[in-house]
Amino acid sequence: MASESEKILPQKPIPKLKLNKNVQVILICFFFATLFWFLIVLSKEYVAHVNVKVQYEHLPMNHVVENELPKTIRVAVRASGFQILSYRAGRTSEPVNIDVLSKLPVNKEIPATLALPTRSLASDFTVALGDEFQVLGYLPDTIFFSFKSILQKK
Repeated sequence: MASESEKILPQKPIPKLKLNKNVQVILICFFFATLFWFLIVLSKEYVAHVNVKVQYEHLPMNHVVENELPKTIRVAVRASGFQILSYRAGRTSEPVNIDVLSKLPVNKEIPATLALPTRSLASDFTVALGDEFQVLGYLPDTIFFSFKSILQKK
């Protein structure tokens, strides 16, 4: 005995999707056309912005940095689409270590403020990014340090 719902809405077999041979050929051609288009597009050179983490090491002894230092530097680079895509896919890049003590004036007196142009760190960024990237610019273009002496009680 059939239930009342089956009498009202009889179940029909689900039709199977049959692809015409022409549709299969068109889909295969579309796939290969898309693949070759991606290969052509990614082989060209582009300008892109990548964020690079920075760490500050060798801070002057008996001094603290009063201001907030940037944790990342936005770098404008020129490279092929493949290289930009591979860099962005492998986001676990090592941070750039900035040796603050080596950037201080030679006279060994620590200034109250220091303006460090980011371009002076170009070799450090080239090592972190790789030789295939041409660095075009940095944001921020200058890193400002504000040092304060720590007073010691005797």
